[in-house]
Amino acid sequence: MNSLAEILSLLQVYGDFELIAPEHEQLFAHQRTLDGVKATVLMNWGTSSLSLDGLVTVPSQTTLALCNYSTQDEAGVLRGYEGRIYIEKV
Repeated sequence: MNSLAEILSLLQVYGDFELIAPEHEQLFAHQRTLDGVKATVLMNWGTSSLSLDGLVTVPSQTTLALCNYSTQDEAGVLRGYEGRIYIEKV
């Protein structure tokens, strides 16, 4: 079985890429899919909190793989300069 780091590396290099909300000025979000695994990458480039309502839907069956904050606030809100990577099987 591959480690989380190996799975993320393979997804980022070989996974099919889909940009989410490309016109949004504060949110950089994309998904990568490979061999039945999907990574959703969410990054808030602003200093203020950002609601994801209407921009991105994070399915409830996902696993939070990485986050640059030690604690997670609301699932649908990114804090200033917060980045998260969610992993799910599809």
